[in-house]
Amino acid sequence: MEKNKHTALVLAIKSGNGDAFAKLFSLEFRNVKFFAHQYLNNMEQAEDVAQETFLSLWGNRTALTDSSNLKALLLTIAKNKSLNVLRLHVNSKTDSLERPEIMLNIKALSSSYIENQIDATSLSEAIEQASKELPEHVRTSFNLSRLENRTYEEIAKIKGITVKSVEYHISLALKHFRRRLAQFASVAIVFYFFSGCFVL
Repeated sequence: MEKNKHTALVLAIKSGNGDAFAKLFSLEFRNVKFFAHQYLNNMEQAEDVAQETFLSLWGNRTALTDSSNLKALLLTIAKNKSLNVLRLHVNSKTDSLERPEIMLNIKALSSSYIENQIDATSLSEAIEQASKELPEHVRTSFNLSRLENRTYEEIAKIKGITVKSVEYHISLALKHFRRRLAQFASVAIVFYFFSGCFVL
């Protein structure tokens, strides 16, 4: 979703717009339920968690800001609610063969990997927006390098410019991404979006 449309949706939900909330529900409910089901292994519980997740977001909508990432926020709420379900469940399965599996799911859901995955949801959207902000001639050089794995010499021939110009374009693009994505600097995520060619 484009940044302006996403911001408008966030602000509409914050103001109590039921239609905007219904739109978010239709867009993300299945994703949230699927996320919960991966760890709960119970579709009914996953659906309950998904519904509670949306109710929680709605109940706390006034805390939203225009920079809130709704998808990442929903997954964070669903993660915490799924953990609550698993922790309650494991206590009732002290002598059950299910207990080790539940413990593994609690460990997986509590891991930094999940946090990074949720951060990556925000990151991918931020990358898409940051890419759109680049001047066309810089973006095309960057995409040829990172997405098509072209050498600087090949890009220079394709675009009819010097290798030095290509180097300058790539340098500008990387500086732009580092500046725009500084909030993700603590997340150890390789930019697989760009064929693993650089890291924040």
